[in-house]
Amino acid sequence: MRIQFTIVPLPMTAAEKFNEAFYFYSQMVATVNNTRTFPFNLSAFLSALRSTTFYLQVQYGHEERFAGWYAGAQEIMKRNPVLKMLKDFRTEAIHQKPVNLAVYSGPKLHEKPTTTTRLEITHIPDPDGNITWRYRFGQHAEERDAEAITDWEFETNGESVLTACQHGLTELQKLLDEWRNVFETELGDKQMTHTLTIHPDAWLSDGPVFANGEVTGYRVGGMPYSSTARIANFGAPNRNDWRIMRINTDNTQSHWTGHYESADDALAALQ
Repeated sequence: MRIQFTIVPLPMTAAEKFNEAFYFYSQMVATVNNTRTFPFNLSAFLSALRSTTFYLQVQYGHEERFAGWYAGAQEIMKRNPVLKMLKDFRTEAIHQKPVNLAVYSGPKLHEKPTTTTRLEITHIPDPDGNITWRYRFGQHAEERDAEAITDWEFETNGESVLTACQHGLTELQKLLDEWRNVFETELGDKQMTHTLTIHPDAWLSDGPVFANGEVTGYRVGGMPYSSTARIANFGAPNRNDWRIMRINTDNTQSHWTGHYESADDALAALQ
């Protein structure tokens, strides 16, 4: 027996786009000693960070309070020199040329502070872009590998790349948190109903033909505010044990809950 399933397309929200920016920031930290991959991750970070506000506008543009709130948020972002700088660098990287960077690196010595009349330091060329160093004290001492200590700066102004990007994440997170508070307050003032629909996305099947057996899972459409849900039969094929998993607007997921006799019963519980 084989079970066919499809990947549920999670909604790409502003929160998830922000998480994408944070991911590429963490990759920058991880590849700080690589002259090839660090600039790639910076370019991806700048794009994801800038796109977060685009996604925010699409996701919430229809909400009553959003336009007024976002006008104020735009003014805050325009007045923040680091956010403006990152926005300008993103425009440069996407439409003109890669951002010019300066890299400063040196070896981390194993020894405790010492006095020497001769210190030899060697940079080892690496075709993959890794920054590697070796050093030795004295002409005849054994050469040792050394961990690279590396910092990147924007060539145009000398600003630390990692410090600026971390600042950008912090400031944008503040704005997202502020809007979430406004939005949740607005939700508390409304009573809304939604027409939910279910769409098969998992089946039991025998033999080589997929999707020819009993439906065991559904994706739920029509959920409010870009959220979604899944309904699945954990008892298939011998019994009915339908359960619900909710997927929130920030792509966090609940545990599977409930024990329902049918998919319709589970759907009714979501209404």
